[in-house]
Amino acid sequence: MLTLFDTTDSTIAGVTFQIPVHTHERDPEGTKFVQENKHRLNAACLCCLRLMCEGVRLSDDYCTQRMITRSLSSRCSELKKAGITVSKEWKIVGEQKVYKEYFLSPEQIEKAKSVLK
Repeated sequence: MLTLFDTTDSTIAGVTFQIPVHTHERDPEGTKFVQENKHRLNAACLCCLRLMCEGVRLSDDYCTQRMITRSLSSRCSELKKAGITVSKEWKIVGEQKVYKEYFLSPEQIEKAKSVLK
């Protein structure tokens, strides 16, 4: 049987955080990477969650430049599976949709803070 999700514990700054992490990708090399690095993927989820709890609106560029994650949408999806709903909206410059920003609503910030305690 193929397991689509697994849970692992990640401890960062003294906080243990457990979230589901997908266990396979479309190709065998991607699957191998995910299986070998799921603890790092959990760490990226926790980092994103902490930033959003502080009111930071995340974008792919923001996370890539700070070496948090190169796949923000995947980390947000994993947070959703853990029960934290991440909102997203297009950042509009002029009349063009340029990029998405991910953030937590005030209700989700309170929910996430209870998880982080």
